[in-house]
Amino acid sequence: MTRKQIYQIIEKDDGSSFWSHIYDIFMLCMIILSVVPLMFWEEYPIFKYIEAITTAVFIIDYLLRWATADVRQGKDTAAFLKYPFTFWAIIDLLSILPSFNILGETFKVARTARLLKMFRLLKALRYSSQILVFFNVLKKERKVLGSVLLFAVCYIFVTALVMFNVEPQFNPETGDATFTTFFDALYWSAVTLTTVGYGDMCPATDIGRLISMLSAMFGIAIIALPSGIITASYIDELKALKSEKLTERLRKSFRRVVCRANEYHPRYMLVPNHVSTATLLVKQGLTIEQISEIVDSSSEFRLRNMASATPDSKHPNDRIVVEHYPVNKPYGCLIDRGSRITIVATTCRSEAGMGSFCYYLALVGGFNYISKEIERDNDDPVGFYNIDEPIEDENLKMFIDDLRTLTSGNDAWAIMPLSCSSTKERKLHFVHNTKENTPDKETINDMDAFSALYEDVQEVMEKEFSMSIGQHEDYTLTNRNIACKLNKEVNSFSLRVSYDITCWDDKRMDKIYSLASIINKQLLGITEIPIARELQEKGVGYTL
Repeated sequence: MTRKQIYQIIEKDDGSSFWSHIYDIFMLCMIILSVVPLMFWEEYPIFKYIEAITTAVFIIDYLLRWATADVRQGKDTAAFLKYPFTFWAIIDLLSILPSFNILGETFKVARTARLLKMFRLLKALRYSSQILVFFNVLKKERKVLGSVLLFAVCYIFVTALVMFNVEPQFNPETGDATFTTFFDALYWSAVTLTTVGYGDMCPATDIGRLISMLSAMFGIAIIALPSGIITASYIDELKALKSEKLTERLRKSFRRVVCRANEYHPRYMLVPNHVSTATLLVKQGLTIEQISEIVDSSSEFRLRNMASATPDSKHPNDRIVVEHYPVNKPYGCLIDRGSRITIVATTCRSEAGMGSFCYYLALVGGFNYISKEIERDNDDPVGFYNIDEPIEDENLKMFIDDLRTLTSGNDAWAIMPLSCSSTKERKLHFVHNTKENTPDKETINDMDAFSALYEDVQEVMEKEFSMSIGQHEDYTLTNRNIACKLNKEVNSFSLRVSYDITCWDDKRMDKIYSLASIINKQLLGITEIPIARELQEKGVGYTL
């Protein structure tokens, strides 16, 4: 059994693991059993066996959680050092230590050890969803509750101060002491505010009794405040928890529509380019609100209007679809396959079908892959293709640093696909120089290899797909292009791909395979590329 499997068992059950559920029940039974001896002053022989068994279980549980601490932290080796100082680890340790007579018999005689064993009950909190929800409520409303508590403390202090000064030190009728010290007044004020009123201390004068009545009435209002706040927040938290469970269930159902299948191509198992919301409404039984909520709460889906991929001259109708995309970085996705060629997808977020096209081009060819899939601020999008200085977006800085790492080898190539209008006669455009068209603005160093690549692509696309390609006829780079930010030794060019190919072409994968084969042949000297295993296996979504 791996440490990850152990971690999944010993962590609180989320309803998906049978053994985790059994483990939770077992630990709760051990916790209850361990406090049974605390209910008796007598020391029965069986209590020694209960103590030995439960302590052994708690020690094993503590060690297992410590051994799997890095799984929770995402393989962070420092997690092993941090774990003993976490809240639950301290509770676990305090529940174990009283079983060892480390402070001598005097400590035992004082029965302080029995008191410390009560920490074992705190271990039960880990396995109770409702108690954890209550703690979340307190954490969420801590500022409001803190304000109410401060108000209550001030009211207690002021009321005690007033009462201490208006009441005589001795009751004139009985001669008994009333508020001999200010602490007595504080005690009276506190029990009056909380509407308990033990009656062991009460004012003797009429003014004091009037103050007492006012204090009791205000006490009801002050005590009601935190109760109302906690109750309302608790109900909201339960609704959110229920909604979260429903969303998670729907998300699993949602992901089933992006299964890799060969219905899109007879030779490959592909993730669909996009899924229509109408399909989700009919096939999965989801509502528009649920689809929107799932997309908003997920890091791997986005809504797209496919009308953006159709020329305005064709008067496209709005067609809302869901795109699935791979993500393992704050900006999107990075896959390092150790290749000298890197597919740089800077426009996946803004251009329909581009993410799928670039991902499969890199997968088929065995190339490195880096893509921008995530926008930090939808109201202020940042382009990764043309870059303005100074760079302030943290994701863009990380993207460029990772790209420079991928292209740091000798004779590296960076190919940057992006979309072009479907109204263009040429469906592929190779672009590698700026508008100035001077040698120092050229982004290709090995022009012989690039020329051979271009000629081969031109011949194959014309022969197999009757498709024409171009070079600089319609597009050029700008001085702000990301290619100009790379090392001068890197060969970079932009590949403009028509929406006809990236979104609507039934032979899209055939063209991707041909393009990947030519790139391998002309730039790497590889004449035959194997079909990637992912393209031959069924699964859900993209594999990273």
